[in-house]
Parts: sequence; structure tokens; C-alpha cells
Amino acid sequence: MKFLFVIFLFVVNFSWGQNQFLIAKLDSTVGKYGYVDTSGQYVIAPKYELAFNFISEYASVKADSLWGVIDEEGEFIIKPQYKLQISTVYRNHFIRYESENMIFQSIDGIIKYEYLFIPGPFKEIAAAKDTVDLSKMEDAALIMRVLEMSSRFCHLYKLNRIYNSFAIGNEDLTRMSIDYVLGNPEEVLQAIASDIEYEKAYANGDIGCCGQGPFRWK
Repeated sequence: MKFLFVIFLFVVNFSWGQNQFLIAKLDSTVGKYGYVDTSGQYVIAPKYELAFNFISEYASVKADSLWGVIDEEGEFIIKPQYKLQISTVYRNHFIRYESENMIFQSIDGIIKYEYLFIPGPFKEIAAAKDTVDLSKMEDAALIMRVLEMSSRFCHLYKLNRIYNSFAIGNEDLTRMSIDYVLGNPEEVLQAIASDIEYEKAYANGDIGCCGQGPFRWK
């Protein structure tokens, strides 16, 4: 019985690992993304306007100008519905924009955090932003230009939102950010609470802004 259980675990883990070898690839003849295996053969036909690599059982794709989530068979588990770009899925969660807020959400629709930004490993993202592939990051050029003006931000959350954008636009930064949020729930809540306190103080005139960068409110 124990032997059979070990075989079962091996089969499950092997099956789960297969999707890690599905890579999003642009078919230049049709101008769409599909997914290829290690041999370079398409196993999910090119039909997406933009697509992230699989870094878990699921991946995020853009179809008909909307973002959704597919499994390794190419079936939608979240039908295209988001107008703004979402991160790819990792550990059954993803990060997305929603109006004025960023949202940290599970694939079953549970919103765990919703605020002006989603706290994350921002120092690491800042250090990595010039070395990671941002080819799938929508509005990358605009966001980079805004980042150049970050020294004049009066609001802490604005810079953090930019780092969220990098996390949404790159699979490695997605993985790093989701690991941080799921592994540090107390720090996430504290970061949001601190920014709320800062924003209230700024609105009340207790903190000024002189174009010298964000003031840390403690």
C-alpha cells in the first residue's frame, strides 16, 4: 500500500511538472501567442494576443482584448473579463488592477487584499527591474518614464504601484511577489495600515511635499 502511494505521488508531481515546460511563443505568421513544449511544437494553438509562461498549473492570457486564465489544456478556468493586465498565476493567486486599486486574488475569486498597492519585496523588484524581461508588460515604456519621476512623488503608494506593475509584467517578479504576500501576512497588513496613516496625515497637512521624494511616515 505504501509503495502504491509513493507511485501516486510521483505521478501527480510528474504531471504537475509538465506545465512548467509549456512556454508562450509568438507565431509570427498569425501574430498570436500559443504554447510550445520542449520540442518546440505547439501544444496549445496560437490564439492569444498576449500570454505568460506557465509557472504553475495555470497561466494568464489575453484574448479579445480581455485577460483571463487557462489551464495546461488551454481551457479557460477564468474566462477573459479583465480589461487591465493581470499577472500570471502562481500558487493559485494573481495580482491585477481594478480601477484605483491593486487586487491580490485567488483563482476561485476570493479577494485577499485590495488597496492602492499590494505590498511586496519592493527592494528586490527595484534591483531586478533592469535585468528582467519586460516584453509582456503592457505600457512598459510609459511606466518606465513615470518611474523616472518617482523622486517627486508625494504619495508613498505611487512608487509601490509601479513595482506592482513590474510584478504583473514579469513571471519571475510575479513569483517573488506572491511568495512574499502569502508568506508575510502581518507585514502586508502593516504596510497597508502605515500607508493609510501617511495618506491621512498628508491630506490633513501634517506632512508636506517639497519635491524631494516620498516622506516615510512612522
